[in-house]
Amino acid sequence: MIRNGLLTCVAVVALATGALAADLPTRKGPPPAPAYAPFSWTGFYIGVNGGYGWGSAGNTTLSNNLGVALAPTAGPQPAGGFGGAQAGYNWQTGMFVLGAEADIQGAAINNSFTRTLDAAGDVLHAKQDIDMFGTVRARGGFAIDQFLIYATGGFAYASLDDRLVVSNGGASATLVKNEIQVGAAVGGGVEYALNANWSIKGEYQYIWLPNSGTLSGAATPPTGIVIRSSSLQDSFQTVRAGVNYRF
Repeated sequence: MIRNGLLTCVAVVALATGALAADLPTRKGPPPAPAYAPFSWTGFYIGVNGGYGWGSAGNTTLSNNLGVALAPTAGPQPAGGFGGAQAGYNWQTGMFVLGAEADIQGAAINNSFTRTLDAAGDVLHAKQDIDMFGTVRARGGFAIDQFLIYATGGFAYASLDDRLVVSNGGASATLVKNEIQVGAAVGGGVEYALNANWSIKGEYQYIWLPNSGTLSGAATPPTGIVIRSSSLQDSFQTVRAGVNYRF
């Protein structure tokens, strides 16, 4: 009897102690917050873009076969849209982002006009057409999380068709240049990452294609018209928006 009573008391005490322990607050803290991983721009990317370009061919100086110079006249002012693709790589260390990018564009940046030059009836028809261009550039800037601002510069090329024709009656003189010009590009832009893979950007570029010297067309008697130009320029500017996918 006594033994059974002792066992019963022990059991009651054990149950009470367990119930009391269950009611006591736990000493464990809240689970640790997940570590913050800063956004990184490092990696390869590809994308598409589209925009608007404009330029100025400068003034064109004309003279006849007697060496009489006509007043300089404004050249073509090409403008129009373009679209294409780009690919590149970014490497980020701290806030600084360095990279390289290449792009190629199909374009319809052009202008043409016909203008009477003088009382003798000399007429100028001028045209400039940029139908393709591209660049290979370095990029460098700094990032604030998902926002990137950068400068860019490097090699540029473009396919151009420049055409000047002066006519008077049945006589005419023609200067044509249809070739790929090379030069340089400088600019800058901003880019914003929507998530780990997709980003949007806006960018400005000045594309410099040096072309200088005196250009002369053939003369046909009796008018003997000669085209001379010391300021024909093929440089132009662009603004564009784009979307990139980062791997």
